[in-house]
Amino acid sequence: MKEIQKNQNLINAEKQLLLQNTALRDNFCIKLLENEFKNETEIEKQLHSVKLSLNNSLIRVLVSNSGNLNGSLLFQKYAIKLIETAFREYPCAVFAKDSAMIAMILNITPSLEPGIDTLHMLCGKIIAQLKAKKLMGMNIGIGDVADNLLHAQASFLCALESLSYQLYQTQQKIFDSSIISRVPAPNLSPDTKINQELADAIYRSDLPEIDRLLYHFFHSLFYVEIPSPNYIRGMCIFLTIDVQNMLLSYFDEINRLYIDVPYVEINKLTSFRKIREWITNKFYTYSEYIKQNCQDKKDPIIQKAKAYIKDNLYNKIKAEKVAAHVGLSENYFTFYFKKKTNDNFKSYIQTLKIEKAKEHLKTSNILICELSSMLGYDDYRSFNRAFKKETGITPSEYQQKYQPGI
Repeated sequence: MKEIQKNQNLINAEKQLLLQNTALRDNFCIKLLENEFKNETEIEKQLHSVKLSLNNSLIRVLVSNSGNLNGSLLFQKYAIKLIETAFREYPCAVFAKDSAMIAMILNITPSLEPGIDTLHMLCGKIIAQLKAKKLMGMNIGIGDVADNLLHAQASFLCALESLSYQLYQTQQKIFDSSIISRVPAPNLSPDTKINQELADAIYRSDLPEIDRLLYHFFHSLFYVEIPSPNYIRGMCIFLTIDVQNMLLSYFDEINRLYIDVPYVEINKLTSFRKIREWITNKFYTYSEYIKQNCQDKKDPIIQKAKAYIKDNLYNKIKAEKVAAHVGLSENYFTFYFKKKTNDNFKSYIQTLKIEKAKEHLKTSNILICELSSMLGYDDYRSFNRAFKKETGITPSEYQQKYQPGI
């Protein structure tokens, strides 16, 4: 019995040592990809210590993900073993970069140089084997050749960028740098006009208009046939955050729905289709919430607009300035003002100005031309016409009515 226990202890100790060695090797490789070594001497020393088959010469980095099985330890172990078997003829190190990614550092040597076609062939075999086992498919990104291990990060970043093109969900499973778009992204500011129109459409619950504007936005992203996925994600993040901020100026309670962080959520999504659906669903949700919660409440936009008008009644008031003050486009503001107050914006301004004029005419001997200028009219004739339209008599007649001696 003691002998059996002794043997079991030895087996456990060996397993523990193996796990420790594996952890050391994986940590060394991860530090290479994250560019944590200062020089080649440091790398050579560590390389000897962890006893990898790699040498400090030309290398490529390959990265892979495994779809919905990301985070499955059993799957990762199986996939790593599969990759090691496929590349057994080549000096390499295969390891889990994190819970969602497997990486491989592969030596390129004169005698055993896997060219890009060979790499595609070997990666294709791995993917086919996974499919045959009815496991979740794997996508693989292949980095460009780097001079040595000190420059492993450059190949790693290239592999990641290549792999990012899986965003477009084509039949392609293996991506190398030939897919990367070399056309610079448009050096333009994001189209905030569309963002404003989207916020307007969301606020008035105009779903067809939301769909139309989003179609235009997503279509505009394709300045080339396959643009950089980072550009796509960045523009979608900006759109979402900008529209959220605009909606806050309409209805500040909507921030209760801003639970998800657009940067985090959009970067999690694995396809352009999913990004598009996520944004569309978010905007629909905002629209429905505003529709349900703005009923039978004092409208903050109208209150803000009326306060601005009251403070500027002695100036020439334009719809454009009031709209800017409340954060709406001019066209939508006048539409919204009419919808909420059942009053035309220009008529509302004119009524307030005439009421203010009546107060002055009742209590002072102010000249009509002075009063018209004070209230922001271009000339007293325009003021006269507006006053008579509201009251049925001219300003002079009104003043005489209340102050006969003038």
